[in-house]
Amino acid sequence: MFNLLPNDGAVFHHADFLTRHEASGYFSSIRQEIPWQHDQVVMFGKVITTKRQVSWHADHPVTYTYSKIQTGIKLLGDREKVGNSKA
Repeated sequence: MFNLLPNDGAVFHHADFLTRHEASGYFSSIRQEIPWQHDQVVMFGKVITTKRQVSWHADHPVTYTYSKIQTGIKLLGDREKVGNSKA
């Protein structure tokens, strides 16, 4: 095991953390169950929709502002369910 970000942080790859079947199940659930959306930013006075999709979540109701655009954050809900979900 080695650090994948030795200069700017620490990320360690744990190859056997999940089986291929478990990883596929979690990935499928994440893609289907999380409300993904494209961010919008203001560049040179124009609103641009980004290509990447994001989903913001928090423990308490909050808003997030970036590039003068405010976004509501979805609440996480039942932490036990999230932490113990099965693939």
